[in-house]
Amino acid sequence: MNEPGDLDDQEWDAIRALLPRYVPSGPDYRTIVNGILWQQTGGRRWHDLPTRYGPWHRCAEYACGTPTAPGPAS
Repeated sequence: MNEPGDLDDQEWDAIRALLPRYVPSGPDYRTIVNGILWQQTGGRRWHDLPTRYGPWHRCAEYACGTPTAPGPAS
């Protein structure tokens, strides 16, 4: 169930194609987008992000355009 302010199914369908392709072991982009929206609404602190959106640093990294890619180090 979505929290107030989270994307509904119609809104999610509108932006899903704009995001990288989902892989089972990858991040849940809908949760990340909802976490970013939560933070941006009212200028809240990342550290106050509710746990339902996952680790605060994951949402912050995606919001800043610097997500760490999983996989072997080069």
